[in-house]
Amino acid sequence: MIDELLAVIFSISIFTFTLWNILALLPERKNKKIMTYPTISVVIPAHNEEKVIKSTIQSVLDATYPKDVEVIVVDDGSKDDTSKIVSGIARKLKNVRLLKTNHLGKAKAVNHGIKNTDAEVVIMLDADSFILPDALIKFIEVFQDSNVGAASGIIRVVLNKNPLVWYQDFEYVLSSMWRYIIDKLDITYILPGFCAFRRRAIIEVGGFETDTLSEDFDIGLKLRKAGWHIIMGKSVMHTNVPQTLGGVARQRIRWGRGTMQVIRKHKDMVFNPRHGFIGLYGLPNQIYFFVQGIIILPITFYQVFEGYYKYFVSNGHYLSVEALKYFFGWASAFGAIELIYNVNAGVWPMSWTFPFFLVSYILTISYQLLACKKMDGFKPQLIFSLVFFFPYYLFTLLFFVIPLLSEIKPKKKQNKDVNIWEKNM
Repeated sequence: MIDELLAVIFSISIFTFTLWNILALLPERKNKKIMTYPTISVVIPAHNEEKVIKSTIQSVLDATYPKDVEVIVVDDGSKDDTSKIVSGIARKLKNVRLLKTNHLGKAKAVNHGIKNTDAEVVIMLDADSFILPDALIKFIEVFQDSNVGAASGIIRVVLNKNPLVWYQDFEYVLSSMWRYIIDKLDITYILPGFCAFRRRAIIEVGGFETDTLSEDFDIGLKLRKAGWHIIMGKSVMHTNVPQTLGGVARQRIRWGRGTMQVIRKHKDMVFNPRHGFIGLYGLPNQIYFFVQGIIILPITFYQVFEGYYKYFVSNGHYLSVEALKYFFGWASAFGAIELIYNVNAGVWPMSWTFPFFLVSYILTISYQLLACKKMDGFKPQLIFSLVFFFPYYLFTLLFFVIPLLSEIKPKKKQNKDVNIWEKNM
């Protein structure tokens, strides 16, 4: 039974990564030449961001744009000096404004900022981030097409010496690459923490709603249903990420729950040909991310500990060098390379699922290398994370399973205002 399940997983992986590798190698879309520069407002929702808000604002002020850029910071009930810092900047610079809301959540804070600007294009930026100097210009490129209602940016991680941050950086590279792939299919529908909107479009759909934990996912589907196009732009933001396993776990559970809430809210789109590849491929592909965890996690843990017991525990070699080497192989790409070499050399027997595994593994690694090259280059931290990614992958899979089990049939009726702030440490 395990072999049959693995064959199914490997077959899906082969189809998926064959498609993604082909799409990744296709020529990029060429945006229209900028003929007009619309007015821009950058809305920064903030809650207790005294440590970073000044540098975030400064990155916007330093960005290249031929017109004045309005910066609106919406302080949503901060208990620290966020408002004091922004007020000080606003007194010196007329294009920086401070608005306040009473801890209503990120979605309502952004809506408040949108309502208080007349700019043609509104850019949403997380308060713990900074943008590259060409980010504003690159967003405006996509809005030369009047059918475009929104654009997503590329999110990178602020690196430090914490290996957990490196893993998240690699994960963000893969996430950006996935959005790049679906953009090739013209089905972009997720607008993460750095994105731009035609103000007319976001007002038309009623702005952000507060009934899910993934307002960036929900607003994208609302815009798509209203007939607006969404494009993945080339604007880059660097953001801070959780520094502890607990922080990552809380963040991923929230993301997972939010994704399930949005899919349930827009279930009329799933497998619906009226919504094109979004309904037939994009949303089903996201659902599969959740379902695969239920299959992969138990099989992996069974294989790891069944092998450990069979080859080491039963012989009394609990903590031998060979046992440590065994776990190192599971935790790194070296184990897969050793398996491939020994099977092809005839040292180890070949199971009937091995060809499925081999093709799947080659396509997966090819895609990951393409993602690194395309999104950030081959930095040492990315290569380290790629080689030792498997344990972190299993860790994150767990936080697909938990939200799936809690949200697929929630015990309590969904509250209309679940979109709240939550800090990840």
